[in-house]
Amino acid sequence: MWREHGIGYWLAEHAGSEVGIGGIRPAVIDSRPCWNLYYRFAPQAWGKGYATELAREALAVAERLSPRLPVAARAREYNAASLAVARKVGLVERPELRHGDVVVLTNWW
Repeated sequence: MWREHGIGYWLAEHAGSEVGIGGIRPAVIDSRPCWNLYYRFAPQAWGKGYATELAREALAVAERLSPRLPVAARAREYNAASLAVARKVGLVERPELRHGDVVVLTNWW
């Protein structure tokens, strides 16, 4: 991903320890190009704001790289924490993009 697009997921660290991974990468949802926003953190890192910080930075990078592409985050409907992070950084649920129990949120569509 990095070689082809110049961007991909990042390793998140805090105080010298790896706490998670996330960022953006190109994706296609319903035949439309977009940025996929992804974040996954170790349980000991949950609730500390790391995912929100990473998601905000990823949105800023997406805006700089290609402001014409929307940013999308996908999460299972039972993953309340992941959905909360996406909403906290300004993404909005798009019911028309939902696939089964996978909720899709975007900054615009």
